[in-house]
Amino acid sequence: MTVCLRATTLLLTLTVFGALLLPAGPEVRAQETTGERAVIDIIQVRNRDPLRVRDSAHAALDPRGRIGLIDDKLVIATTATNLQHLRDIIAEADSPPRRLIVGVDFAYQADVVDSDTQQQSQSIEGESLVFLGTSDDPARVPRLTIAAEVVSAGTALVNVSLTNLADLSGNHIARVPLGTWQLIEPLPAMADSRSDTDAAQDTETANGPNGVQARAAVVAIRVDVLP
Repeated sequence: MTVCLRATTLLLTLTVFGALLLPAGPEVRAQETTGERAVIDIIQVRNRDPLRVRDSAHAALDPRGRIGLIDDKLVIATTATNLQHLRDIIAEADSPPRRLIVGVDFAYQADVVDSDTQQQSQSIEGESLVFLGTSDDPARVPRLTIAAEVVSAGTALVNVSLTNLADLSGNHIARVPLGTWQLIEPLPAMADSRSDTDAAQDTETANGPNGVQARAAVVAIRVDVLP
């Protein structure tokens, strides 16, 4: 029953898309002579989030065209010339996830090349990794969760969550260059959104023994693409 419903939905979608795209008869013949023939195509998204792939292609869509989504399939109604361009964009956006090396340094020093505080692990794009720092108090161990995705040549989009690191605690989303250590910047606005308990815990973490103010944490991340 579900298969029949999906097939019916797909057929109706193709009919509607064709009606929306195709102009009157003489204009269709004019388009055919200039290579702007109207076409409909279905492309299955195999590796990535279909919504994101559709969004990637939509910016290059002909103004007369349409892109719909049924399950993991893009239904495209556009001109023949535009369709080929869209196929190239979709193929790139739907590439298999790349293998990455993600590095974290909880005590980053720019002038130290190989620090004992650096950690790294392999992952694939979109996979979350967890790194732990050090603390004399087991309940205050710094924790960093990170997922990275390459969004363009030389650039990665990272989603980082930090806990037990004073004003660095919270969620960080940023675009960072590949192959370069990048500092995690403080989130001053987070102070208003955190609970009193979280704020108190972060204050204790920032202080050393007997409440003496400790040096602020300097945390850096790095993303590299494996060949």
